[in-house]
Amino acid sequence: PALKIGRRIVLEGAVIVFSILVAFAIDSWWQERQAADLEAQYLDALLLDVERTRLASEEMTGRQERTAEETRALAARVVAGGVSSDTIALYSPTIWVTSESMDTYRDLVASGGTTRIRTLEVRRVMAQVQRRVDYLHTAEAWALDLQTSLRTAIWAAPMPITQSQVDQVWAAYSEIDQTLIQGHRDLAAASDTALVVLRSELEAR
Repeated sequence: PALKIGRRIVLEGAVIVFSILVAFAIDSWWQERQAADLEAQYLDALLLDVERTRLASEEMTGRQERTAEETRALAARVVAGGVSSDTIALYSPTIWVTSESMDTYRDLVASGGTTRIRTLEVRRVMAQVQRRVDYLHTAEAWALDLQTSLRTAIWAAPMPITQSQVDQVWAAYSEIDQTLIQGHRDLAAASDTALVVLRSELEAR
């Protein structure tokens, strides 16, 4: 009888331990499932962010390229004598300001939630896209300040303006166009890389 009681106690103990282990396993599985579901939601939102950013960047590149072409065409007319060099005093090329904001990613960073994205490659490419967006915002602010300074200097100068002033202004406008165009191209390239990584990650789930 004592042996039977001992076996019964061991069996009951084993059942209890097994039940606890199963409970822990189920709880761990559930937490992992919740984390995976939340991560998938973030990946979907990040994908939309990057897709919008890519489309906006392509549109802004086209707009800035058209502005650059208008500037070159006007410069050619001035050089050919078709219009007065004073025309530059009235010319104000458009600086297209980007609307890219990457809201989901910025919210993740602000809340310290980037760790919810467990794939390091996803975090790396998203950080690269955000750096390109931040660079564009900085470049646009610089371009607007430079344009304002140029127009202020031109309006303050006696007419007719000198050829040296004309050359300086054309060079500045050309630098603005090329800086912004290249910035958008770099953002588009970073976005393309991020889209490949995000889509691959989502397809693997």
